[in-house]
Amino acid sequence: MSRFLRRAPAKSAEADGGKDPLPPSTSDLIFYPHPDAKVPLRAPHTAEQLKKLGELESFTRDLHASTLTQEDSYWRWEERWLDSAGLYARYMRAAKGDLPNAKKRIQATLEWRREFKPDLIVPDEVKIEGETGKHVLSGFDRRAMPLLYLRPGRENTKPSDRQIRYLVWSVEVSECYKKCEGKE
Repeated sequence: MSRFLRRAPAKSAEADGGKDPLPPSTSDLIFYPHPDAKVPLRAPHTAEQLKKLGELESFTRDLHASTLTQEDSYWRWEERWLDSAGLYARYMRAAKGDLPNAKKRIQATLEWRREFKPDLIVPDEVKIEGETGKHVLSGFDRRAMPLLYLRPGRENTKPSDRQIRYLVWSVEVSECYKKCEGKE
């Protein structure tokens, strides 16, 4: 079991050189990263990288406009996702700077999001999956990124689509924590 889930027996401060090796145990909900958390800075984009990012965004916006209309109920949710800070840079990093690969990846993601509609998963739909605490959003790491622990030993339901929806919902919620804090 992780040292963050169960606190180890306390050592005396003198035996450890005056420092407590573990953070204090808490049952409080942690909504914000520690003030000392440092988001690593990335090098500024080069002119070539900025050009590729612009092309990727243009491709994605054209794809969005040509395949979905404003009358579609999912349009505004997709629009919100496309406006996410750092979205295009993440896809370019994942594709190692290869623009055709990044376009293929973002197109596949758009298709998946339209079919799965992760933004429309309501907590009541997946509530039973979370009753045993098999997914725990447990604070933030040193880079201010949300920590999502999966504890399969606490499984309480038979395999189903609802389990997948719960996992996606959990990841989307952790993304919300990151976005709310502006930590991309």
